[in-house]
Amino acid sequence: LNNQRNLCEKVLSDLSTAEKLLGASQMEAVSAEKTMLKAKSAKMELDKKLSLCNEQLKSKELEFKALEAGALDVMRAYEEVKVVEADKRAALEIASKEIEEMKKAQSDVLCREIDLLGHIDALDKQIQENRKKAKYFEKELSRLRGIEDEEGSPELTHGNTNVEDTTLYVDGVDGSLTAQDPGET
Repeated sequence: LNNQRNLCEKVLSDLSTAEKLLGASQMEAVSAEKTMLKAKSAKMELDKKLSLCNEQLKSKELEFKALEAGALDVMRAYEEVKVVEADKRAALEIASKEIEEMKKAQSDVLCREIDLLGHIDALDKQIQENRKKAKYFEKELSRLRGIEDEEGSPELTHGNTNVEDTTLYVDGVDGSLTAQDPGET
């Protein structure tokens, strides 16, 4: 009987220990279940956040692709504009050179025009002087013919005596006066 009592006490002690372990295990199971529920809830929230982040990421990736495509279009357009700008700059340089050449030519023409106008003015003055001389010589000729008619001097009667048939020519270069009959060339 002692043996059995010892055995019973031992079993009772083991049972008490087992009950304590079972209670602790149940407490741990309840705690683990609570932790698991919290973890599931946190996982669901994180899944929602992950889903939202994935949607935002897709949206940003689409925006990035659109921006990248736009940037490529801008780069292409910029390169095209650079080519056009270089062509226009070359055309502008050519036009500028042509303008400079035309300005020089215009300046030369203006100088020549001024020289010609001066020469024309000088010739106009010579013509006026020669006309005055021609009038003077016509008067002198008329006077001499009048004297010739009165005196009948033979040295003045040679050649053409008709004033209307004689034309006086003024040389534009040296201003000399010459009389020429209409039949002479």
